Formats: sequence, C-alpha cells, structure tokens
Amino acid sequence: MLLALHIENIAVIKELDIDFSAGFNVLTGETGAGKSIIIDSINLIMGARADKEFIRAGEEKAIVSAVFVQNDQRVHEQLQAYGLPHDTDEVMIYKELCSDGRTMTKVNGRTVSVSALREIAKHLVTIHGQHDNQSLLKSETHILYLDAFAGLQAQKEEYKKAYEQYVAIKERIQKSRIDEQEKQRQIDLLRYQLTDIDAAKLKAGEEEALTETKKKIKDLDKINRSTAIVFKALYENDKGAAAVLLIDKAVAALTAIESHIDNSGELIEALTEIRATIEEIAYKVQAQTVSITGDPETMLTKIESRLAHIEKLQKKYGTTIEEVLAYRASLQQQLDDLLDAEEKNEALEKALCAAHDEAFRLAKALSLNRAKAAKTLQENIMNELAYLEMNKARFETAIHPKEELGPDGLDEVEFLIATNIGEGMHPLSKIASGGELSRIMLGIKCVLASADAVSLLIFDEIDTGISGRTSLKIGHKLKQLAKDYQVICVTHSAQIASVAQAHYLISKEEKEGRVYGQVKQLDEAGRTEEIARIIGGASITPAVLATAQELLKQGSLE
Repeated sequence: MLLALHIENIAVIKELDIDFSAGFNVLTGETGAGKSIIIDSINLIMGARADKEFIRAGEEKAIVSAVFVQNDQRVHEQLQAYGLPHDTDEVMIYKELCSDGRTMTKVNGRTVSVSALREIAKHLVTIHGQHDNQSLLKSETHILYLDAFAGLQAQKEEYKKAYEQYVAIKERIQKSRIDEQEKQRQIDLLRYQLTDIDAAKLKAGEEEALTETKKKIKDLDKINRSTAIVFKALYENDKGAAAVLLIDKAVAALTAIESHIDNSGELIEALTEIRATIEEIAYKVQAQTVSITGDPETMLTKIESRLAHIEKLQKKYGTTIEEVLAYRASLQQQLDDLLDAEEKNEALEKALCAAHDEAFRLAKALSLNRAKAAKTLQENIMNELAYLEMNKARFETAIHPKEELGPDGLDEVEFLIATNIGEGMHPLSKIASGGELSRIMLGIKCVLASADAVSLLIFDEIDTGISGRTSLKIGHKLKQLAKDYQVICVTHSAQIASVAQAHYLISKEEKEGRVYGQVKQLDEAGRTEEIARIIGGASITPAVLATAQELLKQGSLE
C-alpha cells in the first residue's frame, strides 16, 4: 500500500504531500487542478520515461518520492537481487529530474537503474488508465491469472520440477551428440592438454616456494654475513664481547654484592630472563643461515627455468598453479564424458523418456483443471460485467493446446472479449473504448482479487463516458475491491466519490502570477460541498447539497 507521496516542482505543483489511507481513496477536483499530475508522478516512480518537460517552469529540478508498505515475498526477492536493503516491509522510492536532462533514481536510499525500478515497482502498484498497458492486457500473463484463480500453485510447482528435469536431460543429450570426427578431435586435444600439464608435475604452493628460494640464493652472502654478525654479537664471540657473556659477568658481579643492593634478587632474575631471550634470538637467527648444496648460479638457473615453465602453463591454463590443476580436473572430466558418451547416452535416452512421460502426465492434469476453472472464471467475470451495465458483453477464457511441453505445460491462455452483440471475440488489448476497458479491468480484478499480489490499484477516470447509475455500481465494486487492495481512484463522478473511505480534493490557486496545486483530505462537510460541486457545477443550491448529503449517507451504508 502507498503510505505517502511527495511531489515537488511537477507542472503546476510547487510542493505537495499526500498521506493515503488504506481501503478506498478518491481524488476529485476541477479540470486542470492537477489530478492527472499526481498519476503522472506515480508513473514516474514506477519507472515511466522521465521528460524534463515535467519540471515546473523556472525550476532546476523536480522530485517525486513515495513510501510503500508491503509484505510481498516477490518484492523482498527483487530488493535482495539488486542488493538493496530489505529488512523491513517499507519500500522508499525517490526520483529526481534535472532541467539538463539528468535523472536520479533511488530505492531504499540506494541508486538503482530504471530497469531495476520497473521490476520492483510492478509488484507494488498497477495503474488502470485509459491508455495504460497493464499486465491484464498482456496475453502471456493470462495463464498466471487462471492458475492462481484455480489454486494450481502446488500442482504447477510439481510440474515445474518435472519439466526442468526433462529439459536438463534433453540438454545433456544434445551436448553429447557431436559427430565422430569432432569427437575424436576433442579427445586428442584433451589428451594433449592433460599430458602437457601432467608432464610438469605441478604442486600446489610450488611457485611461491621457488620464488622464495630464488630470493634467498640471490641474497645468500648478505643473509649469511648478517646472521653470523647477529649470532656473534648476541651469543658467541671470540673476543668475549657477546651479549650473553656480558650479562653473565653482570649477574656474577651483582651476586657478589647482593647483600648491599636493594632488590638485588629481582634484578638478577630480570637479567637472567633477558639472557635467555637473547640466547633464543641468537639461535633463531642462526637457523636462518642459508645452506645449499652445489653451485648457487646453477641452482638459480634451474629455478628460473622451472618458474618460466610454470608461467608458460599458467598463460594457457590458469593464472595460478591451483587454477591450472583445477582446469586439469575439468579436462579429465570432459575426456571421461566423451569416452563414456555412448554408454551414458543410452541411459540418458531412457531417462529422457521417463522424464517426458512424467512431465506430460502432470501437464495433462494441469490442462484438465484449467479447463474446469476457465468455465467458472468466465462465468464470474460475465456476472461482474453485467452488474457494471455491460449486459451484452461476452468474455471467454480461451485455452489453446500446444504440441510441445513448455514452462507452463501444454496450454496457452488468452482472455477474449466482445463488447457488443454480433461482434467477434477479440483480445483485451484490442478494445477501443477507454470506458469499457476500465469496467472490464474492474470486473476482472474483482474476480481475481485473491490471485493478484499487487497491493495497490489505481484507476484513472474510470467513470469516463459512464452514466450516473453505472458510476454508482462502479463505486460499489471499487469499495468491494478495497477489501483486498488499497484502491486510489481519480474521478469526476459524485456517485463514486460518495462511497469512498477517504476523499482528497485537488485544487489550484494563483499567487503572484503563478499557479500552485494543492491537496486537502476532506471531512464530512468538505465532502458534501465537493460532491455538490461535482453534481451542480458553479450553482450549488440547497437541493444539490441535499442530494450530496443523501449520496454520502447511502455510500456510508454500503
């Protein structure tokens, strides 16, 4: 549901904030007050094309932001897929348009692409306007609506697993079906590469060890001289000046006079510990003395040759020895697969037949349940259309069988409509009348309420070209729909406005030669006055006010 909408510098709107309610919300106002701007703004945060012409004259940028609250798992999955925060049920969308053509889009505080925004927003809101191409107009979505209406989710999941297994086996067989010459060429190449790698007898960590040994040999004299100096200075020196010997003398001298020295015991103990530490350091450094067998130059030549060979293999098979060895394992697997292909293919062919039979069985069961549900669905929708004063309309849930298994089974589903007697059935997208399309969408939505997880439905001027009696029925249906959705409706109909649960007046005023759009949620008195304006126009008589009051009274009882 849409909690809050903020609009800044869009057309006549300087700054506008709307806090929407749950249930059925209506927006009314005089022509040109800015109702369409609000719908355009919501379209922007859904990923519609951002035209700099939207920006209010004289301003550098325009901003639209919205806060949605939802618990749809699909939204959480989309947020997670795009690396966006999703630890709460709130989704915050921010869109900024600049006069130089630049745009910025953020979801939950992080910048996203327009395509990512569209993927997320399509699970949050659906706008039904006279020229919108919403999901119900796309025939590829009709099978999803039918399956949801029929409650086939568990059955479809079972089929999906069987179908995916069938496709996986089929792909494995196709990959293995190569001609014998190509197969032999691949075998020869794989064997050459394996021999090339195996001949080197690579070991993990070898390159690092060789590099370290090479460095030590190059610094052999320097290392050995320095370690000898450290050892002599600390522990063993022909001249008797080693650190441990000097400490020994100090300890002996201190011991001789310890009765005259305060804390002499502690001092002697400290010197003894220092001597032990120095001795340990001396031997550790001495252990680092490099000892080699043979000529150092010869050893360097061998190491450099080995490293060059390793580098050559890495250029062909991987950037590290570990990657080369991993690649070697994949080569061996490919070779084994080719050598065993004939035997494996025979087993795969049997597995393919079994997988196809199982998927086909499940697909036929799906088709049978779809056929049963299709009749009920079209009857329910026909009843809704009749209630909405489309008595002559015919609706059909057409199921077209397919020869091959597909992700949805053996069926293609398409919703067809004929709005007048004598007309042929046509896809929903071919309906010319915006008013008819809006009513058809409303009727379908009422039937499919439990099958659509989108939490917000917006109807833009659904009452266009419709009489008062039909408008009242549409209002009742919208209110019924609001039990399952949040509904926002832009309307010029007093009948529709009278049954809403929250009523917002969009108006404009002129200040210092500029027009400013504004919004106000109406109380009961305000609703009465606005509905009277819709009924009577500029002339609001006591009779018109009485009619408005009666409409509101009746609307509150529905």
